[in-house]
Amino acid sequence: KEAETITPWDFAADTVTGNVTLYAKWTPVPRYTVTFDSQGGSTVGPLTNVASGARITEPEEPTWEGQIFGGWYKEAETITPWDFAAD
Repeated sequence: KEAETITPWDFAADTVTGNVTLYAKWTPVPRYTVTFDSQGGSTVGPLTNVASGARITEPEEPTWEGQIFGGWYKEAETITPWDFAAD
């Protein structure tokens, strides 16, 4: 109801009795950094400025001589795989 966006308009109860301006109130989306720990493999750069709730693109696989990359996991013990299509 006011430019300071203190009192929200109640569309179910408030009525218009004259000219009125309604003001949009905005809240920034939280942003995060996703880091990749290759646990001995080549360095994989972080993804920065990732919006809360966003899916991320799988980065290029790290390399490690004599080792085969087995995927990204949610914990260092490699129990729960990260699902880039759903997580």
